[in-house]
Amino acid sequence: MHDSTDLVRGRLGGFLIAAVAFGFAPNAAMAQMLTAASAIGTFTIAFDREPFALMWGGTLSAPGVFHSHFFDTTASNYLSQSGAALLATGGSQEHPALSLRHEITPTGLNPAGQAASRYVQATSADFSVDADTLAGTGHLGLTGVQKISVGTGIWAGSSLVYGDYALRYDPSARQSIWNANGVTAIANGWFLENHIYSIVAGVYDFANLSLVVGDADNWQMRGDLLISPENAYMLTGVAKVEDVGDFCLGVGSYAGCAAAPVPVLGAFVLFGTGLAGLMLKLKKNS
Repeated sequence: MHDSTDLVRGRLGGFLIAAVAFGFAPNAAMAQMLTAASAIGTFTIAFDREPFALMWGGTLSAPGVFHSHFFDTTASNYLSQSGAALLATGGSQEHPALSLRHEITPTGLNPAGQAASRYVQATSADFSVDADTLAGTGHLGLTGVQKISVGTGIWAGSSLVYGDYALRYDPSARQSIWNANGVTAIANGWFLENHIYSIVAGVYDFANLSLVVGDADNWQMRGDLLISPENAYMLTGVAKVEDVGDFCLGVGSYAGCAAAPVPVLGAFVLFGTGLAGLMLKLKKNS
């Protein structure tokens, strides 16, 4: 994890460092394009409690914002579970958010017959990651929906959901959004894009990436999640970039990898930051 001030000042931004610089031989597989053609894979998130708890004037004992429910692939069934149904399910009690597992969707067209306000994305056939530079093409679709609740302030008792993600790489677009919000750092370009409720916008950006490669169809990427300044402004009144958790994207034999920082030898590490905003849909609980 890294102090948000360092992130905003760009001290971690935009440096690609090969592990060979630390005396380790680079993995021979690093020169290839990685894919998710098998559609076997997971994107697992572990959120830090403290950054959310302190939002809206909250404290660690009386959190301002907290995780209240996660709907996995089965529970968030896009054919039967509308956005409103998910908002109304699961209550608004705090629960740990240490292993929220989203699953990769198959390639092809977006699923038909989705319930109201649901927009699960198919993985694009051209999705790939350059193992040498960590640049990407296309997008990964992900199942799963998270519900967050507000415990303090004028929105106390309200909840919001986000999910039906697409995982994308677009450094130019991310940097433009970053600059427009007055953050002077370098976006690395990877982010999660919300689609539930047809609100298409970034919600988390990635930083401090590491990559482990078995072969083109078996690999993992892990790193930090940053909340966007727009979302931070909505929740705190201050537009800032802040590290709020960790993730692990595991494809093929790496599916199910845990979202915890693990030192990796012989892998490339990309240090960088990014942002984009999502004004998430709020619903006042009755």
